[in-house]
Amino acid sequence: MFKIFKVFNPASIDGYFSEEIPKANWGSTILNLVISILLLTVTSLIIAFFSTAISATLSAITKTGLGGVALNSVLNFTGIIVGAAVGFFGFFVVGAIFFFIAKALGGTGRFVEQLYLMSIIYLAFSPIQVLLQLLSLIPCVGCIMFIPSILLFFYSLYLFYKLIRNVHKSDQKKTLVILVCWIILIIIMAIIALIIGFAFGLLSALTKLIK
Repeated sequence: MFKIFKVFNPASIDGYFSEEIPKANWGSTILNLVISILLLTVTSLIIAFFSTAISATLSAITKTGLGGVALNSVLNFTGIIVGAAVGFFGFFVVGAIFFFIAKALGGTGRFVEQLYLMSIIYLAFSPIQVLLQLLSLIPCVGCIMFIPSILLFFYSLYLFYKLIRNVHKSDQKKTLVILVCWIILIIIMAIIALIIGFAFGLLSALTKLIK
């Protein structure tokens, strides 16, 4: 289990990926993905629960209506569950697009090999993402959490570069082309996520006006 953290040692990544590729299977891939999503989802649910409890307590003390709090909590919990589902299915969608681009550029790897290594990266990153999520709740600390998040993103690019080289045996130029396509895809998905997040945020704000 702890072998997955070898991805944070740049010197051993190629060797580690080479060892793991023959072990690729759908069961381990889905298990890694589910565990990583559960870690993030449970953390978000716990935070949302305490946030709702605090809001309900304050509303009870100030004798304001609980309707807005209740509706806001439903939206929060719904958003978290929807986000988990999108994350699960999005993993396979992004992986499939990756795979077809790599194949179009002469990649030789198998789909399950690519997804398996992707799931290892996801699982290794999830504890760090949970920690960043918790630290972001701390006043003054939360405002600088974007810095490690950006560093984590750029390191993930390096890992995906290594993944493509090891799975698809692509040369440097083709690997960079695949990465650029992936970045464009991530940007598009981020825009969609922001739009959805804005919609939920707007609804959440409106519910606070309900007495």
